[in-house]
Amino acid sequence: MAFKNRLLLFSLIWFLCSAALLTALSVSVWQQNEWRSRQVLHKDLAVHMRDDNPLMVGGDYSPEALSSIFHTLMLLGPDFEIYFLDPQGNITTSGPPKEDVIRLRVDVEPIEQFLRGEPFPVLGEDPLSESGEKVFSAARIDVDGQVAGYLYVLIGSQGYNVFADLDSLLQYAPVVAAALVAILLFALVVYQMVYRRIIIPGRVMVGQIEQSAKTEFRISPPLKVRSPELQELATQYRRMMAVIQQQFIQLRVQEAQRREYMVQLSHDLKTPMANILGYLETWRIHHDEGRGMIDTAYHNAQRLQGHLKSQLEAARSPSAKIVLSYREIGVQELLEDVRHRFELQLKNKQVDLVITGSEPLNVFADEVLINRVFDNLMENAIRHSPARASILMDATKVKGANVSFCIENAVDETSDAGSLGMGSKIVDAILSLHQSQLQVSVPQVTEMPRYRVCFVLSSVMAKPSAQIRAVPTAMDFEKDSPPLKTDYPTVNAETSDEEEGTQGEDMHLSAKERNGHPVTLPSFSAVSKDDDEGTTSGNNKAE
Repeated sequence: MAFKNRLLLFSLIWFLCSAALLTALSVSVWQQNEWRSRQVLHKDLAVHMRDDNPLMVGGDYSPEALSSIFHTLMLLGPDFEIYFLDPQGNITTSGPPKEDVIRLRVDVEPIEQFLRGEPFPVLGEDPLSESGEKVFSAARIDVDGQVAGYLYVLIGSQGYNVFADLDSLLQYAPVVAAALVAILLFALVVYQMVYRRIIIPGRVMVGQIEQSAKTEFRISPPLKVRSPELQELATQYRRMMAVIQQQFIQLRVQEAQRREYMVQLSHDLKTPMANILGYLETWRIHHDEGRGMIDTAYHNAQRLQGHLKSQLEAARSPSAKIVLSYREIGVQELLEDVRHRFELQLKNKQVDLVITGSEPLNVFADEVLINRVFDNLMENAIRHSPARASILMDATKVKGANVSFCIENAVDETSDAGSLGMGSKIVDAILSLHQSQLQVSVPQVTEMPRYRVCFVLSSVMAKPSAQIRAVPTAMDFEKDSPPLKTDYPTVNAETSDEEEGTQGEDMHLSAKERNGHPVTLPSFSAVSKDDDEGTTSGNNKAE
């Protein structure tokens, strides 16, 4: 809820609560004053009635005659109700008709308080009501020095209360209405002050900041506000935007330097790589011995040349974008490609690769990126496995349309300690593009510690997330800082010189490449801004 609406709602609630509290307080004060004034005015009423009627003095009186006297007095004073009580408070004679009397006994403690002269108002029980109380006047009836009873006169009959309550409400209605109007006007004044001195200047500041953000803070907004309450905030915003401008300048300089360096590096490596490919091609034509190893070197050199080409295009383009190529991939074919790529490394380390899961399964993924995930995980498993051990690779169907891939290996405690390094960042980024994540566990065994990693891929084509990050490059980890969000295009193309996680990538060879069919590797490539604007990082061929 917006601050303006919250302020309006708070003002309305405060007005209603204030109105209810003021009304209740006014009624309570009026009632107390009314009771006090009436009880003070009729304080000696019961004493005069007792002294003016001999029937009330002595113990041999007639209840019928006394009731007749009470009735006559009530006719002369309709505002009174008269009762004669015994010392315990039981009603022996009643002025009102007996059939109207509900309580036959009255608490004598308020009567004693009245007779002791305690502060008024003192309320006594009303016999005509189950729980009502009224002000009263009382007089003690003594016989031979002993208390024979009390003359109990209630002030304010039921008939009078009906008219008195209505009159009191009408009497105080103008006062209450005036107070409510004053409270309402005060609430409106406070609301207008807050709205004009805080809300409107705050909106102006937000608009100026948004306008400056559209130009990447190259133009500093004035942020001039008349409200003293926002002056300090505006000052801090100006300081913050000065820092942001400086950071943008530094980022542009670093981006230009990086692009220039990548162009130079790609040019420097382009000619040697062409020479290597030429020599390897010549060897393949004129020699048959050792052809398998030469084929491996030749195809991996082609892969490296493709990476250099992608880097050169990305460095030259100021508006590189990421294009993901999703397609259906056979799980068995994918795992066999992994086995072939790492056959030489497994043989050198004397490590066996055991693939389980014979069920034919398919997944939707970018083949090149998923191969990079397997490359990094397999390199890590081989690096840390002891000699003559086994690496377990499993692909099983899990709940829903998902396939779980797991790689488990024993850990050689004498090997160099460490993790995937930068390769771990690459794996996490690639899996995030596929709406998955890497799960790491350490199975509890007694013989030798083991290491297990798992991730899940979908076998149903799903639309990629709208917020797709690029696979991180080496520069992404130079500083542990949050990503910069901007409308200006930036280069997020993948580099080819990762250190930790891609050490063995040059030796990897897919099954298709072994058959002599070169594969266009960089589906994760750079395209210029002038290309189709509908192509985003979430596009895939299945769409």
